[in-house]
Amino acid sequence: MKIGVYYIASTTAAAAIARETDLPWIKKLSEMSGLQIEFTDKEHINDYDLILNFIGTGGSENYFLKDIDFLPKPVFLLTTGTNNSLAASMEIVCYLRQHDIPGEIIHGSDEYVVKRIGELAKVFAASKRSNERTESSCPNT
Repeated sequence: MKIGVYYIASTTAAAAIARETDLPWIKKLSEMSGLQIEFTDKEHINDYDLILNFIGTGGSENYFLKDIDFLPKPVFLLTTGTNNSLAASMEIVCYLRQHDIPGEIIHGSDEYVVKRIGELAKVFAASKRSNERTESSCPNT
């Protein structure tokens, strides 16, 4: 199970600074969960089984909306208690609900975040196995 973290921030400079300070946290989540969790970019999103959208700074709502069409659904928003990350995520999830797009904010203690990511990883892994079985059992036409 490969989990990609797509980083969204209000400006390129803010993204570079915030991402650097958030990298140790992402590594910690990976170690605590035993899952491969790493940052990815737009070009490599489809290389992952599960995408978490890390809302790195406040004011990133419009940047998220620019990317919404290529982001996998449901949308999982990973947040921290710094840089107005949670506030921006709350605005984004309101937009998602208004447009009937399934989404969830993942926020809380490290233990809670790891638990929730683990639950999602199990669901996505089971779904992937089911899809692979269906594809392999369908006759070629």
